[in-house]
Formats: sequence, structure tokens, C-alpha cells
Amino acid sequence: LAWIDDLVTQIESMEAGDQALIRRELRRWYGRTMACSEDDLRKQIAAARKWLHCEAVYYLHVNRGLAASE
Repeated sequence: LAWIDDLVTQIESMEAGDQALIRRELRRWYGRTMACSEDDLRKQIAAARKWLHCEAVYYLHVNRGLAASE
């Protein structure tokens, strides 16, 4: 996802069935995530990069029901 043009080139060089699968799934993901339709492969990949390459968020839970010695 870091190099959009290289990824587009790879996708476009795939066999028709594989390419169709990737394009369909990207379009489906984009439509559900962005709540709009987009057929531009570069825009879909850029959106995926933005959504998937984000800083990690960590959540901690303290279980106060356990004794300190456990």
C-alpha cells in the first residue's frame, strides 16, 4: 500500500479473474468504509492506506477483583 502506482501496476498485470476479485473487494470495502461509491483504483488504494496504516491504539483493563498476591 505504500507505493500506489506499483500496486496498481501489479493489479493491472494480474489475470482477469484475480484482478476482478481485487477490484470488487476494494470497491466493496471502500463503499462500506467511506459510505460512497468510487471506481478509481488509485483513490480506493489511497483510502485503504490511510485507514489501514494508522497508529496502533492500546487499551488496558485493570481487573480490581483479583487480589494483589494472585
